[in-house]
Amino acid sequence: MMKLSLTGFVVSAVLLVGGGADEAALKKDKALFKGTWKIAKVENAKGESDEFKGAEVVFDDAGNLELRKCGETKKATFKLNPKAKPKEIDSMIDDDGGKTIKGIYEISKNKLKLCVEAIPDSARPAEFAVKDNTAIMIVTMERAK
Repeated sequence: MMKLSLTGFVVSAVLLVGGGADEAALKKDKALFKGTWKIAKVENAKGESDEFKGAEVVFDDAGNLELRKCGETKKATFKLNPKAKPKEIDSMIDDDGGKTIKGIYEISKNKLKLCVEAIPDSARPAEFAVKDNTAIMIVTMERAK
């Protein structure tokens, strides 16, 4: 009986420590996301697109984002999974009936790269690559100054 309790304690401790590491990674990436980003480049199956070039995306640390373009604002929420390989992001557009845009991301202090499947509730891209006959987009952003 004592051996089982000790094993349970060890397993719980490992899960808590591991959970703390995941939470630390999430907190770090949320902090990196926070702020205003300017869209520098958008690539899709047809090549480079100017449709969103120059638009701004504003992230907060509570999981909200705003896309601002030509005086219009679109609101959404987002969730990060920094422990996935590649790192994952899900965006839920407020006025889109709760549908989810799934993607992956790479982030540094001043550069954010997203690869998303633009059709809501579709499969998540597995790599940073645009493929023919898909709605995959690669969006490169730079931190606004």
